[in-house]
Amino acid sequence: MVSLFAVYITANVSGGHLNPAVTFATCLTGHTSWAKGGLYVIAQVLGGIFGSLMGVSQLVHLWLYLCQCIYLAINVITICQFCTRFAI
Repeated sequence: MVSLFAVYITANVSGGHLNPAVTFATCLTGHTSWAKGGLYVIAQVLGGIFGSLMGVSQLVHLWLYLCQCIYLAINVITICQFCTRFAI
């Protein structure tokens, strides 16, 4: 339902070519030529690949940040244990 709404909203701007299935359907119905549809599909697949790589890079960045935070927390706990050992 959301995809149908998205195609309807963007149809005037991009022709509703949001994914290869929509592009294939427009080629089958004759609204888009097969050559132009092939270029659209290539662009959509490359866009999906690059978008997913950006998402993965953000997850890797987040993972590294969390590892640094955990490492820092372990060091703080170790320092606190060391300092309190002599205070007791």
